[in-house]
Amino acid sequence: VGVKLMQLFLSLSSLPKDKPILIMAFRNRALDQFLKKCLEFCDKKHVIRVGEHSDDLGELQLNNKVRSMETDGITKLKHKLKSLSKRIKVASNNVVKRSELSLEN
Repeated sequence: VGVKLMQLFLSLSSLPKDKPILIMAFRNRALDQFLKKCLEFCDKKHVIRVGEHSDDLGELQLNNKVRSMETDGITKLKHKLKSLSKRIKVASNNVVKRSELSLEN
């Protein structure tokens, strides 16, 4: 019943899409079961699990998501730096050297 209500709730166009929804359960197992069912119609990237250890949904744990976002951010930054470095090398190869400008040739 709860999963069907969540599905209906998320389908309502009048809801703001950028606001979080907090789901609480008395037992970790109950939360995991609920979230697993919700993942059938929700994207994992929009789900963060806060609480004690979860055997099945570890990748959704808040600390793991933060670690993953940090790693992704560092990886993106490395790619940007490599790209910038290549562009600098190309630009420096295209710079006319002072000796090539000499009129004495």
